[in-house]
Amino acid sequence: MFENIGSKIKALAKVICWAGIIISVVVGIVMLASGGDVGSGVGLVVIIVGCLGSWIGSFFTYGFGELIEKTAEIAENTKSLNSANVGADDKLELLEKWKAQGLIDEDEYLEQKSKL
Repeated sequence: MFENIGSKIKALAKVICWAGIIISVVVGIVMLASGGDVGSGVGLVVIIVGCLGSWIGSFFTYGFGELIEKTAEIAENTKSLNSANVGADDKLELLEKWKAQGLIDEDEYLEQKSKL
């Protein structure tokens, strides 16, 4: 149930976004169909603002899911560094790889290198 929670949060963000867009369009069309000068103007605003609001609001949920996924990935990658059966040369190679990928900065690299 809680495995791969990052991808589930991202999927939920997509579902909520599309549901919000669909609901905004339906409510806007109903307002347009109900007639009147005010109803048609408000209906159009509901469609536009509702769709944009759902889309922009999903950024935060999707971003949180992405953050969870990347954090889990980093934790998985660092398990090998902390493993007792990995040699110093292998750890140094891993550190250099992470530094090249931008996963760690120069200070973290030097700190971990000094511990070897």
